[in-house]
Parts: sequence; C-alpha cells; structure tokens
Amino acid sequence: MVLVSFLSLVCLNHLSIVEKAHAEWNFETVDALGPDSIHSSLGFDNAGNPHISYYDNINQDLKYAYYDGSSWHIETVDSEGYIGFYSSLALDLFGNPHISYWDLSNQDLKYAYYDGNSWHIETVDSEGYIGFYSSLALDSFGNPHISYYERDLKYAHYDGNSWQIETVDSSDDIEQLSSPSLALDINDNPHIIYFGTHELKYAVYDENQWEIQTVDDISYDVYYTGYASLVLDASGNPHISYCDLINYGFDDYESDLKYAYYDGNSWFIETVDSNGLLGLDSSMKLDIYGNPHISYCDHFPNYDLKYAYHDGISWYIETIASGTALSPSMALDPYGNPHISYFDLSNGSLIYVFWTEKYIDNILSFIDTCVADETLTGNGSGKSDEHRLDVFIKKIEAAGKHLDNENIKSAYSKLKTAYEWIDGESKPRDFVTGEAAPILATMIFDLMKSLENR
Repeated sequence: MVLVSFLSLVCLNHLSIVEKAHAEWNFETVDALGPDSIHSSLGFDNAGNPHISYYDNINQDLKYAYYDGSSWHIETVDSEGYIGFYSSLALDLFGNPHISYWDLSNQDLKYAYYDGNSWHIETVDSEGYIGFYSSLALDSFGNPHISYYERDLKYAHYDGNSWQIETVDSSDDIEQLSSPSLALDINDNPHIIYFGTHELKYAVYDENQWEIQTVDDISYDVYYTGYASLVLDASGNPHISYCDLINYGFDDYESDLKYAYYDGNSWFIETVDSNGLLGLDSSMKLDIYGNPHISYCDHFPNYDLKYAYHDGISWYIETIASGTALSPSMALDPYGNPHISYFDLSNGSLIYVFWTEKYIDNILSFIDTCVADETLTGNGSGKSDEHRLDVFIKKIEAAGKHLDNENIKSAYSKLKTAYEWIDGESKPRDFVTGEAAPILATMIFDLMKSLENR
C-alpha cells in the first residue's frame, strides 16, 4: 500500500508539471478604448462563448461585447450621461445578457437586458446616492436579483411583476466603496458578502429573515477594500475570495489575497498570496470538483494580473501579464479552463485572455513517463504486451485528431473505448494496467465529462 501511494504521488506530481507544460495563455484585444476604462464583467453562454460588459471612459457609455465563435461583436447598451460604472453581467438560459450598473449622472441603479431582439433599460432604484458596486444574479425563472449600496447594503429583486427592494444591513460600519457579491442558492435564496469596519460579513436570507455573521476580522479600517467574490458550491456552502489590507500608509501599502469557505459547520480561512498589494479586485469561480480558481491583480506599483487555483491539495499561482493590468473578471469554460477579461493600463484596451490546455498531449505525455518508469504496462503476453499498449495509445491519438477538427462525438467515442480498456473492470479485458492506471483512467474520464458539457 505504501508503494502504491508513493507511485501515485509521483505520477500526480508529473501530471501537474505536464499540465503546466501543455497549456498556454492566449491574449485578444476586444475593444481599444482609452485611459480609465474599467470594471468589466465576464460570463459564458451555453455554447461556451464569452460575453463581457464594461465601461467605456472615452464615450462614458455602458458597452457589451460577445464572441459568436468566429469574431467579437461590440454594442453600446446605454449612452445617456455618464453611465455604465461597476457593471455586473449574467446570462439567461437563452444566452441573453442581463446587466446591472451605475448611472453616475443621476446616481441611480440601472438594469438592462436583451430579449433576443432589442435592449430594454430600466431604473431599479433612485432613492439617494445609489447603485454603485452592484452584483447581479438570475434566479431559476430568469428574474434578476441585485445587491448594491446606498449608505446601507440593499437588495432588489424582480418578482415577475415589479421590483421589490429591501435593506439588508443598515449598520454604520458598512464600507460603501467595497463591492458586495451576490449568489443565489438552489432555492433562489440570496447570499451576499460585503465589508464592514474591520470585518468581512456574510448575509443569507433564510425563510423570512436575513441572517448576518462575521466571516473574518480585517486588519485595517480603510475606505476602500475592493472587490470580494462569492460562489456557492453544489451543497450551497459559500466560498469567498477577498482582500485583507495589512499595511496602510503613504507610499506603503500591503494586502493579502485570502480565501474562506464554509463546510456546513465551520468557516475555514487561508492566505492564498501575500507580499504585494493583492486581492483588491479578486474574481473567483469553482470547478466541477469544487476547487477554487481566482483571478486578481498585484496593484501599485506592479499592476500584474495573477491567477491562483487549488487542485484539492495545494495552491498554484502564476503571473499572466505584468505591469499593465486592472479590474479582472473570470469565468471557467466547460473544460474548467480560466478565461479572464481585464483592462490594459498602457493603452486602455479591454483584453480577453484564456488558457488553452492540450488535453490529449497531457495524457500522451503522462503515458510516456509512466511507461518509462514501469508504472504503466500493456496487459498481454509476450509481444502482445507491446501491441495492446500501442493500440491503446493510437486510440488516444485518434481522439486528439477528432478534437482538433471539433468532431466531439467521434472524439468521445474513441475516449470511451480507451477508458473501457483501462477502467479495471473485467469486461472487456484491460489493455493497460499498472500503478498509474487509475490516475490515467481518471484523466480520460474527466476529459469525457468535459466533452459532455460541450
């Protein structure tokens, strides 16, 4: 048992190295804007195409970009005054965009949605200096829910007939220049995270009332603690990425990127990244295994775009772009790969960056290494040993060619056969066995599951 565990760890370590070696970041300029164009929000439709809402500082407009599988298309959604700050995007089941945003000219919270033919725009709340840092989610009926500030933390939802607005937290300690984040559970109950003085707070609507608790004590009482990001896992438990400013002084700022999650009984908190001005604008998603992926910036003076993910054992961190990045927003594609929109400070452009992973190359490289260290072998006798291994590898290679040609159905069929030849079942007889076989089987199975989502 010790030998099996050790060999598995060796292979898993190799797999991590292979994944990094066979993945690359791709950069695209979506819109050439100008200085101070900020605050994008990214989402995916059911076809896996990206959609982005953002503020155009040159024209002071709310804009929307989407990729149709071949090219980017850009539209102006709202151009009445200084409009479109702090937008939050959600896509409905038909892939139509819904956007909440701030109207600076009138100091109102606004909401826009596209019905498949045209845009519709309405004012949600106009009572006071209101609507900055909104967060939008759609319920199971496609109705919008929005959290936002007006001195107090407020929550608005559309019930199918009209907007219903209520105050969630009216305590004096709310940090109005830090963004709340909203998520809906399977019952469409709202969950909101936000900052108070010296604390990260979490509010959930349970039956007929709001329940509010403190998640973490924050080191400094500052006016701006940035964006936090909330995601609910499959069990409805909250996961949060956020900033903890630990040093605040003239020309001397330092903050940590932190991650908190609730397991159903207790909160667990850990520091993901430190030694910089980190996490002021984090954006987080969970993959199909419930592991967190976070995009964020190392702010002044570096302005680096960074990406951190947890593989179930450890955190991995890398710098994607150096010296020019601000306001990232992240989404995961059906494969679980990160895609990020952000603004390039050097020219004000909206940039879209995505991670393409060569899955088949990962699997083939893993096989080569494990065959070399004899943790994978053909399951035959004599020369049929090598023959069965060769046939197995050719099946994987054929799946790769189908994927290159976007022939998903044929690729899935080849992978399914390969999986049956290594899954450890008695029928059909496995073509490949060894200590690394369960890990390889999992790799193939995971790729098959990702293809089912396409």
